[in-house]
Amino acid sequence: MKTRCSFFRHLGCSSCVKPPTSCWPSLTLAALLVLMGALENRTSLHAQEPTPPRFDTLRLPALEPDQAFKAIQVAPGLALRRVAMEPLVTDPVAACFDELGRLYVVEMRGYPFPDNTPPGRVRRLVDRDGDGTFDESSLFLDNLNWPTSVIASRGGVFVIAPPHLIYARDEDGDGRADVTRVVWTGLGTQNVQALANGLKLGPDGWIYASSGGNGGIVRRPDQPDQPAVDLRGRDFRFHPDTLQLQPIPGGGQFGHDFDTWGRRFVCNNSNHLRQVILTTADLDRLTVWPDAGSSPLEDIGVDGPAAPVFRISPPEPWRVVRTARRAADPAMRQRLPASELAVTGYFTSASGITIYQGSALPESAWGMAVVGDVGGNLVHRKRLEPQGAILQGVRIDAESELLASTDNWFRPVHFANTPWGTLLVLDMARETIEHPLSIPDDIKAQLDLKSGLDRGRIYELVPAQGTVRRPLPRFDQADHTQLVATLADPDGWRRETARRLLWERLTQTPIDHPDAAATLHALRELIAQRPSPEARVAALWTLDMLGWLNAEDLLQVANDPTAEVREVVARLARDRLKMNNPRLRTVVINLVRDDAGMVRFQALLALGDAVPSDEPSILTALVEASERPEMQQGPTLDRWARRGLQAAVAPRLAAFLTALNQRRTELEGKRPRAATETARESERSPDDWDARLASNESWRVATLEALASSRDRRDQLAALDGLDASQATEDQLRNRWLAISRGAARSSWNPLDHPALAQRLERLAQAASQRLRASLEKDPPGPLNLDEVKLVAAAGSDASSLELLGELLAARFEPAIQVEALAGLDRRGDEEAMRWILERWRSMSPTLRSRAAEVLLNRVGRQERLNLLLEALDQARVNLSDLGPEAADRLTAAARRLGPEAHAHARQVILNAKAIDPAAKPGRLALINRYKSVLVGRAIRRPEQGRAIFQNHCATCHRLEGNGHDVGPDLATIRHRSREDVLTHILDPNREVAPTMKTYVVVTRDGRTASGILTSETDRTVSLKRSEGIVETIERDQIEEIVETGQSLMPEGLDANIDVEAMADLLDYLLPDS
Repeated sequence: MKTRCSFFRHLGCSSCVKPPTSCWPSLTLAALLVLMGALENRTSLHAQEPTPPRFDTLRLPALEPDQAFKAIQVAPGLALRRVAMEPLVTDPVAACFDELGRLYVVEMRGYPFPDNTPPGRVRRLVDRDGDGTFDESSLFLDNLNWPTSVIASRGGVFVIAPPHLIYARDEDGDGRADVTRVVWTGLGTQNVQALANGLKLGPDGWIYASSGGNGGIVRRPDQPDQPAVDLRGRDFRFHPDTLQLQPIPGGGQFGHDFDTWGRRFVCNNSNHLRQVILTTADLDRLTVWPDAGSSPLEDIGVDGPAAPVFRISPPEPWRVVRTARRAADPAMRQRLPASELAVTGYFTSASGITIYQGSALPESAWGMAVVGDVGGNLVHRKRLEPQGAILQGVRIDAESELLASTDNWFRPVHFANTPWGTLLVLDMARETIEHPLSIPDDIKAQLDLKSGLDRGRIYELVPAQGTVRRPLPRFDQADHTQLVATLADPDGWRRETARRLLWERLTQTPIDHPDAAATLHALRELIAQRPSPEARVAALWTLDMLGWLNAEDLLQVANDPTAEVREVVARLARDRLKMNNPRLRTVVINLVRDDAGMVRFQALLALGDAVPSDEPSILTALVEASERPEMQQGPTLDRWARRGLQAAVAPRLAAFLTALNQRRTELEGKRPRAATETARESERSPDDWDARLASNESWRVATLEALASSRDRRDQLAALDGLDASQATEDQLRNRWLAISRGAARSSWNPLDHPALAQRLERLAQAASQRLRASLEKDPPGPLNLDEVKLVAAAGSDASSLELLGELLAARFEPAIQVEALAGLDRRGDEEAMRWILERWRSMSPTLRSRAAEVLLNRVGRQERLNLLLEALDQARVNLSDLGPEAADRLTAAARRLGPEAHAHARQVILNAKAIDPAAKPGRLALINRYKSVLVGRAIRRPEQGRAIFQNHCATCHRLEGNGHDVGPDLATIRHRSREDVLTHILDPNREVAPTMKTYVVVTRDGRTASGILTSETDRTVSLKRSEGIVETIERDQIEEIVETGQSLMPEGLDANIDVEAMADLLDYLLPDS
């Protein structure tokens, strides 16, 4: 393993010629060797503890700037140069250049603890002599609590310093902000590693940010009466002029970025490279599709979220100790991912995701994603490649990294594209970077978590062979047409700055103003001249930012040879498709048929906004798209492509279903009848036609479920109409019905309220009933299909279906099947259905019985059904208490409505059911009264003798004061009751038995019996508990019969072993305060 070899190399292992590094002099070699051997086998680690690895100190010394610089290894073809370091700058965590080339640097000096006087700052660095190294630093803004980000705007900067979003500007040129204004407040501060951050100019001219995880409820201080914006679980964007703020999908922690084509990326601890793919509108549309999911993003690294990293620094001693403890703790081993149980080797602290958009580095670096692993003292990079509808990130450096240092204080937290086409690396230079809560208190006591707050370095990544530094344009002196020309610059920072300045200068300018007209002409000329794909896209984004983009601009580049440009066309078409432009609609429909998956995906998302929703050309394109291999469930599926189609279909579900039906008719009509017809009629093989028909049916089923999931009654009726029972095979009809049933369950409506539906399903239900019956009659019985049970429950109307549902109430079937069978009987609601419920009453579990009680009580409005339940009560086949506390009142009310005779009969049955019949238990009442007599006037209490009686006679099923078995109730819960009440329950335990305390008897198929209280049920097993806490679990498929006895597990006849005096002693112990 590469990581392990690096680890041992720094111990001076004899297999490596490299000596130990000077930054780890106190490491105990023997301790680490034992630890690493144990980590290779975590079971043995647990056995070898209790002694964790020991070190003379858990601290690591800092390297001075020259040493720290030399400790960094750089990928071939690249070099690193120093551009700023302490004392010019300390604790840099974010930076941005303004149009004059001045660098604003955020210093998070208060990390990780808040201070009474907030120490966070923003510095402005200036390179006066143009040699590429900053030589002047001014304190632009201070007294900030945990500042995280900065971005240039209108001569000043926006700064995030939670809880505030601040705008600051230097009016007099002294390098210090004169104007400071809180524009939004309420950003969360509860976690120092989850603060809002990452201010970035989006392609649409809005400024985007990551909420970091803390979220917040934010408000405009200057508009206290306006509603707050909830950012919990979402990122946000705001307009730099109007300051309007909107929540957006996201999911990053520290850092996010856009690439040239407007795609957004975030990172989060181990999730080092994630693409944000969907908008809020897309997510809203997808809610009707049960398989669409709710995440707007995807981990796109081909090596997984917590990808391997190749660290060259030694693991910190404190980290070694912490990992050893984690690996030794069984609970931690089970809870934590493997990457958290290894000392090093995986991403654990991804930070500062940045897309390199310069031209100075070798061409292989263009467009690469760069992300720091600050805990691993390294910078990782990936090449971004199309993979279907989205991107994938592929490692560029084999078993090495873009940057890696042997210095444990190297903390590359963020990056920035420069005006010269290079990349800045911001090194916070801290001894520890972890959140304080992630370090055990005893280890934390030996560390200084603020160590390094007086250090900080900024490096520049440059070509190894050097480069001629291009002069920075004088943006402050450039006119509008010169700024437009800069949109064709090879460096992304210059293109973005030109876009921003054009917008700042012209956003309020009427389009017929000479400056605006000249700029508009220049932008369209730039698109027509096609100097580069990047230039064309920059011009399109600029037109969009200024509000000047029209359909003709998009038509001009709709067939661009570069797929990324066509992708941007689809993105920009979204809002304009709402205006019903037929030509633009045709363009986007053609993009749905594009060769590039990412273009097709964006075009589908755009069609979600197109009007009218039932436009035939749109529906045809969507049906065609549904037949593509990547849209099918199975090995060819592209989940994101499918989500794109689902988002496009969502606003037009019913029309899409109709289009699918038409397409099926068309396919059936053209399908070859023999192999000889293939070439002549279709030039497609029969297998291909079968695949297309299967695809059509698959999407039909999915669309039916989506329609049924809607709360719009029109969609629900469209789903029912789409069942199309007359033309469907039995399998198709079953799958369609189950889809409608699932969707209806999600939106809480009953498809069977539709009067004609049961008739459509009757044929299907009869066939399902026959299959279920055949399975039951096998020896041993075969498994039952729950979906088929649901179908019989929903539409079975013949006598055999009713009998089947009654049999399925038996406890040997899994609870889900019992529940569906009960629902089917409830739907029937006639006397025969009630008879089946009453017949199975004793074999029902308490949970199912409570459901069945509600079914019975809901059906007693007719005389015949009321009589059935009263008869069961009168014959003691059903206990009144089992029907619930309101059963007597409900039965009486139902009988009263049926007339005086019915009312009188019901009252008498209920009175009999409530009565205690001494004749049924000879002498029991007299026995209770005899024992009660000794309780009157008893002067002496003997709880110790009572304790012994409890141990001998009660502890097998009850607990008290930590003694006994947990079968019946803990007797500490009865201490508020009277002595007479407890005495009665001891001597007559079956007088009033809670449903959960009743005894069940199970008879198995091989003749065995088991009894006890029913403690748990699963789909496969039933568990009974008896005295001494013994639990017996029985497989359902082995159960012949299960019957509730109506008796308590507590036996009658305790008086034979506990005389009157002993009972008094027992009550003294059980009820000391009575």
